[in-house]
Amino acid sequence: AAPVLSDWETVKEYPRSRPIMSRRLMPLKKMSFAQMQDYLQVWKVELSPSIASIAVRVNHNPKCSGPRRFMKDYLPVLQYHNSHVDWKRSKTVDTVNPEIVATYNDGAEKTISCTESTKALEIYDKVASIFGKQPDSVSVAEQ
Repeated sequence: AAPVLSDWETVKEYPRSRPIMSRRLMPLKKMSFAQMQDYLQVWKVELSPSIASIAVRVNHNPKCSGPRRFMKDYLPVLQYHNSHVDWKRSKTVDTVNPEIVATYNDGAEKTISCTESTKALEIYDKVASIFGKQPDSVSVAEQ
């Protein structure tokens, strides 16, 4: 039988209290806490340091449940792993299309429109591609 871990041991093992949320960013093998910190440090170094800020804009349209779900479930994961980026969220009442705007240090901007993406996981993969991360081999249709 598997040993029963107390809450404190579980928190020590994982840097986040909800490890299931960031499973797509984590390695498959189990690691100690120190190994996990080294892995996250390498993961941050591999990212593009030229991204200054990312702004997420969504509206209250009922059809925009995917971008809102992305803000609720996946944005905290990206914020945790990319603490060097300035993250901005805004919800608008007007009819602005939901979009994600990445601003680089040289002033250039890249806009991701969320109108054609209805699933939060698709939006997550698009934002992760800004950081140079490729989507997992598991397709969205299989999940």
